[in-house]
Amino acid sequence: MRVMVRGVLWSVLAVLLAGCGRELSGSYTQAGGAISSVAPDKLTFHDGKVDVSLLGTTTQADYEIKGDQVLLHFGPNTESLTLARNGCLNGGQLLGVFCKTGR
Repeated sequence: MRVMVRGVLWSVLAVLLAGCGRELSGSYTQAGGAISSVAPDKLTFHDGKVDVSLLGTTTQADYEIKGDQVLLHFGPNTESLTLARNGCLNGGQLLGVFCKTGR
C-alpha cells in the first residue's frame, strides 16, 4: 500500500512539473558588452513571444528556455542568450548583455 501511494505521489509531481514551463516577462535593455553596432536595444518578453527592438524597428520572435539558455527563434535562425544568476541575459560579444528594467 505504501509503495502504491508513493508511486501515485511521484506521478502527480511529474505531471505538475511537466506543466510548469519557465517564461520571461517584461523589458530587458542593453547594458553593454556588444561589439556589434547592430545589437538590439531592447528585448520585451510577453505572452510566450519576444519583441526585439533594433534601430527604431521592432520584430517579434518566438523564444524558448532550455536550462540557462534563452533561445530566440527568427524563422530559420536562432540566437542564444545565457540567463545569468543576476537575472540578466548575456548574448556574448555579438548581442551584449540585457538587464531587466522596471523591476
